[in-house]
Order: sequence, then structure tokens, then C-alpha cells
Amino acid sequence: MNKLIGILIFIIVVIILAAGSLVSLLPTDEKVVPNKIEDLLPTPQQTPVSKAPVRQIDQAKLVDNLSIYPELGEQPLEVIYVTVRKGNPSDRTDHSWYDINHSSKASYDPKSEDPFPIAEAIVQVGDEVGPLPGKLGFAESRTNATIQVRGNSSSKRPVKSFKIELRNWTTGWDGQYTIALNKHAGDPTRIKNKLSYDLLIGAPDTISLRTRFVHMYVKDETLNPPSEVFEDYGLFTQVEQPNKSFLRTHGLDPNAQFYKATFFEFFTYPQQLKLVDDPDYDKAKFESVLEVKGSQDHRKLIQMLGDLNDPLIPITTSFENYFDADNYFSWMAFNILVGNLDTSSQNFYLYSPQNSQTWYFIPWDFDGAFSRLSKPQFGGNPPLNWEKGIQTYWGSPFHRKVLSEEKYRTLLDEKIEYWKEQLTEENLNKHISVYQPITLPFIQKMPDLLFSNLNEYDFVISMFHEEIMENYRLYKQSLVEPMPFFVGEPQVNQNFIEFIWDSSYDFNHTDLEYHVQLSRTLDFTDILIDEKVLNFTSLKTNLKLPAGTYFLKITVSNPDGKVQTSFDRYTDINNVIWQGVRSLIVEIDPNNFPTEAVP
Repeated sequence: MNKLIGILIFIIVVIILAAGSLVSLLPTDEKVVPNKIEDLLPTPQQTPVSKAPVRQIDQAKLVDNLSIYPELGEQPLEVIYVTVRKGNPSDRTDHSWYDINHSSKASYDPKSEDPFPIAEAIVQVGDEVGPLPGKLGFAESRTNATIQVRGNSSSKRPVKSFKIELRNWTTGWDGQYTIALNKHAGDPTRIKNKLSYDLLIGAPDTISLRTRFVHMYVKDETLNPPSEVFEDYGLFTQVEQPNKSFLRTHGLDPNAQFYKATFFEFFTYPQQLKLVDDPDYDKAKFESVLEVKGSQDHRKLIQMLGDLNDPLIPITTSFENYFDADNYFSWMAFNILVGNLDTSSQNFYLYSPQNSQTWYFIPWDFDGAFSRLSKPQFGGNPPLNWEKGIQTYWGSPFHRKVLSEEKYRTLLDEKIEYWKEQLTEENLNKHISVYQPITLPFIQKMPDLLFSNLNEYDFVISMFHEEIMENYRLYKQSLVEPMPFFVGEPQVNQNFIEFIWDSSYDFNHTDLEYHVQLSRTLDFTDILIDEKVLNFTSLKTNLKLPAGTYFLKITVSNPDGKVQTSFDRYTDINNVIWQGVRSLIVEIDPNNFPTEAVP
């Protein structure tokens, strides 16, 4: 073998020497003398690589930073110690713990000269023994936070949720400075919010929020004399607060336009939504529609709403100009399947990066999820007939116009099927098995035992996957029923009554028959008017009504016999909801109408 290698080397040397001899015979100006053996080889040629097309910023997909989330089962119960102290009148923190626990945002008048109760606090993170070295607030003797009640309707409950604002000079709690501690007293399992957000982690085209279970102890130093012991306040769920810090942590643009829907149906709201430099700008009025969580530059928002409400611009044009379809329909599909019904005009955030005109939906608040089947079992009102599938969003003109397009319903259907495959019984149980050992011991002891129903807990826990499948079935049903509609105020005159209503909609574009009933009684056993109208949206009758209270119900049906109610509801003195019913109060007897009322 070595002899063969030697022979090959000898042959190569001879070839090189021969080549050199031939070159020496050439004219001087034509000699090419190779310096290296590589000079005799072909010149390497560059090969172009394949590159993906550069995506325009308005086509960018919403991508979360998954590194911030702990693995399922690796996040322990957190324990915090809160020492409450009265602060200074100058910053309105001179309130007692009693004041805070007896306050309600739902009944507070923002125009009141009396400030909403806030107190100062020392917040410390530790374990069941006490605060831990290296954790927030350890050995702290000065107040590092403020504390107040949070939530609107939930703040009316005897057990409260709290908002803690950490001082800027602290290190924060895992980068968070606004700490929302939710009691979720209306959730017998205490896991619905966390489960919902955890199920969203890693899903395409959406953003989740970090959550964790927290055991809170409070020492009340606003008492006289100050308390020296920490009192157990039980279990809370801490939900990350969407703000500029949230955007930065999740890899999003902290300078983006970012809003929380207060009550927002994508109208233009010219009296409320104004630019900051407009002399008539009023922050309180603005935030009665949208809370500002990001940039104060509202031009992009106002432009988007103007185009959406321009009758000359097709919804397909404005929707595709301003929204990411994958994000929009994924957000909607998830809410539909988990039964988070109150999301048409609130309980969501809108996010748009500063250099983009695209808007993205970020979900918020799953208190009402997973409740369709279980809530009526324990005295709650069932969802209204139209609170299912597509019909849930039909009351909003924006959602209604989008969902009227067949191609968009196809996209929604694809997302529904995607989420149905994700929300399996196995996946749900995997999460629940992690939460139960943490939550159940709290539910079985004070103070959470005060508002716990252990029978309800077992039933609701067992029904999570059934809730998903029932919402899926109802979604399919919502596609073949007429859509709900609004009923106008009846026109009562000396000589006639006219009933008017908006048209319903059927995805098969069939004839629609409206059934108009007027009754003296809520149960419609004493009916005065019982008429049917085909494809028209008004009915005039010469019936004269004496002064009194009456009840109106209008339903719609298609040729397949599918029936739908109007959006109306009437709540009686026993808090029973009558679906599709509204009251009609006649204050003047027809014989006593003023002359000018006669047409």
C-alpha cells in the first residue's frame, strides 16, 4: 500500500515538472507560472442560495415569546405577604384596610371628590414559612407598593380581588410591576382563567398571558393598635397585566398602539375618540370606549374606524387592509369553543405595531368560560338562545359584516376545527391534574370555604370537555339558523301601533318569516296581537291599547323550521330572564291622546 502511494506521488511530481518545462518554452510575455497546485484546478463558482420573500410589516404574523412561560407543572404555588399601612393624603393613599375591603368600583363615581380607597403596602414574596432572601421585598421596612380593590362587577362581592402597584425602584415581580390578584369567586374550580390562558400558550397567531396561583397573607397595620400577625386571605390567581412592559416581555412593540376594549363595537365614536391635541379631547370619555395602554397617537385608530364605517368601502377591502385573518379567526374560534361569551364588545385588547396598519386581537378575561352546561345546574340563568357560535358576535356591525362573507366563515370554520383538535379531553385533564392539588385544599378550608360549593366543584371539573363539545355542536347549529336581530321602539298612536325591527339573515339566503306577538302577560297566555310577516320588517295594526304594560316578542324562522329570537331580553322581579321579550309601556289612554298625535 505504501509503495503504491509513493508511485502516485512520483507521477504527480513528474507531471508538475513537465508542465513547468512547457511553460518555459513559451514567449516571456505568455508565460503563466502556477504558484500553487490549486492554480491548476477550476476556479470555484458561487452558488446562489434560496431565500424566502421579505414579508411586509402589514403581513407580519403575531408571534409570542415562549421562553417566558414555565413548563406545565413546574410553577409552584407562590406565597406573598402584604403589610398594609396608611399613606399620605397628598397621594390619596391614606385609607385603611377596612376602607379598601368595603369599596366597590362598580358603585364609585369617578367625578366624586372623595378618592377611591388606596393604601400603601409592603409586599414580600416567600413560602409558607415567611418572606425569603433574594425574593421581592425581603427584609423591607418601607412601603414598596400600593394596594386597592380591582374589578367592576366582581368588586361588589364580599370577597375581593386586588391590584398591587409596585414602586418603580423595586425589581418588580418577575418583571411585572402591576400585580392583579383575582379571587374568581364566581368560579367554583378557581382554574378557568389559568386553564384558558395556558391552553393558548404556543398556539399560532395568538398571544397568551402569564398566570400563577398565589396564596396571600395580609397584616393590617391600619388598625389601632396595628396588627402584629398575618391573616390568611386564601387563594388568588395572578394574571399578567397587558401594558407596555407586557408588550416588551412578549417580544412585541412597546411603542405600539394598544387599547383595552371598555365597550367597543368598532363604530367611529366621534364624540369620544379624538386626538390628544384636539381641544375637545377628554381622556375619561375616550376611555369609556377604549382604555389607552400604549401610544397616545390615535390617528391610526381613527383612520381604521373611519374606513370600517365607510359604506363605499367593501368589508373585504377594509378587513384585509387592517386585520390579520389568522389572528382574528383564531381569537374568535377559541372564545366560541370555551364558551367565553362576553367578547363581542369587551374583554379583548387591540394591538398594532407603530409602523404597521394591521391590528391584532389579544384575549382577555375568561371568567365566563366553561359555564354553559354547569351554570344552570346551580341556579344560574342559561345562555340566551343567540349566545352561541357565530350568533354571539352578530350584534356587532363589524363582526356581522365580516361573518356575512362566506370566505371568512370558511376561515373561521378552519380555526374551529384546529382548536377542537387541541382542546381534547386528554389535554384538558393534563392541565387540570396539575391545578387540582394546588386549588382543592384551599377550596376545602377557610377563608375560601365561605363561598365554595364542593358539589358544584366536582360537577364543573367533570364537565370541561363536555363544554367544549357542546359549544362545538352549537357552533354548527348557529350556521343553519336565522341570525338574531334588533327590535325598534314601537310607535304607539291614537289610531294605530307600528312595530319595526331590523332584518335577520340566513346564510342560505332563504325567505324569512317573522312572528309578531303582543301580550298582556309575560308568559304570553293573554295575546292581543299574533301576526306573521314574510320578508318584511314592520307591522302596522289599528289596535288601540289602554294605558298599561304589555310584552312584545318577535321571532324569525326559515323554511327549514329553524327559529331565532331577537336580541331582546326581559328580567322580571324574580331575576328570571325572558328571552326575546321586551316591555311596551303605554302611558296615555288612546281616548286621551292630544290632537297633534293624530297622523
